[in-house]
Amino acid sequence: MDNIFTSQNIKMLRHRSVIHVEVTQRTKCNVDRGQLKTLVKNFVSSGIESLPVTLSGCDELRELHSYVERIQMSTEGASMSSDSLLKVHIYKLNAEAPGFESTIELSEDNTNAAHCRSLPSKEFDALWDCLIYDNDLKEEIFRYMQTALIVSSCQVDASLIGLNRLILLSGPPGTGKTSLCKALAHKASIRMSDTFREFQLIEVNSHSLFSRWFSESGKLVQKMFDQLHELLEDPKLFLFVLIDEVESLTMSRKESKNEPSDGMRVVNALLTQIDQLKSYSNVLVLATSNLRNSIDDAFLDRADISFEVGLPSKAASYDILHSCITELKNKGLLHSDEPLFNFKFINQCQGKTEAIMKSSQSLLEIVSAMEPKSARFLRKIPFQALMKVAELPADLPDFLVALKECCSEK
Repeated sequence: MDNIFTSQNIKMLRHRSVIHVEVTQRTKCNVDRGQLKTLVKNFVSSGIESLPVTLSGCDELRELHSYVERIQMSTEGASMSSDSLLKVHIYKLNAEAPGFESTIELSEDNTNAAHCRSLPSKEFDALWDCLIYDNDLKEEIFRYMQTALIVSSCQVDASLIGLNRLILLSGPPGTGKTSLCKALAHKASIRMSDTFREFQLIEVNSHSLFSRWFSESGKLVQKMFDQLHELLEDPKLFLFVLIDEVESLTMSRKESKNEPSDGMRVVNALLTQIDQLKSYSNVLVLATSNLRNSIDDAFLDRADISFEVGLPSKAASYDILHSCITELKNKGLLHSDEPLFNFKFINQCQGKTEAIMKSSQSLLEIVSAMEPKSARFLRKIPFQALMKVAELPADLPDFLVALKECCSEK
């Protein structure tokens, strides 16, 4: 990979705020990227006063309408200022139907070891913004991605600086671990569009790698990674390798019997392949697990960063339901003349009794009375509440009554 970072550039990135401008180019638009960047920079410089902001189909985009579907802007670091560094990322979404585009097959019985799809993907386009966590998990995991890219670009000696390009997310089911991995891959493919020509997400089918023939599973793991190595020979291709439920491939060898088992061979093979990936700068392995304590220590030790993704707190639970209700209102399934505020706003206004806060307070009471639930549960319950209202579109107060009833039943 070309060394796109200098010591001066790195210093600027660390000490100046960066405005990221993500430009979704129309699929059939073939305008020169450099020309489009200039148009976007002129547009942004003409009067954007606060961030984040998303512009899509509005009057301000009239000049760029034939080239651009959407412009999304956010700031990284300090707040926007006159000396902020402007970075424009232009990309086209893969418009294929949702699902996998190809597979990696092993052995004569056509074992599907992994599924592949091109990025950025229309299927994941809104995923990053939809994910809500209690801490700065998204920012932390993306900062890791950026730092790993800088270190790789500077050709840091891997024998001196440990960088395995492996992230591990663990925690209870339904907390958004897999979704965050996919969203990260999608977002990173946008931000790195000037460095790499092509991006692929490889989703490993962990369970298919266990052969019905004793001692063959380790060989299947090696065969799959051999194909990944062939792809990685293209320096302009970046691979995101997602291993969901990684504990099925990395079960702790301490639990094994005295005799070598097929499971031990799989662990050994996977660890060997993870080590070999260190020689490539165009790959990132994303692993998730519901059973961290069952994972082999050697795999845990190879993870560059590891995060525990727990059940959402009251604040995060409120904002997840708030985002669901907002979507239902935007799609015409709920109507209300009263605004529904996010948790930060109502927390700051605690104790006020204005009528305008009534629905927000009702939602807060529902969340406060609930036992901690997974994000998956919280995103299912609004639909169940819709089934309980008399007719659609529903009034927001009636919907909240149904939502409270659904939550109390669980």
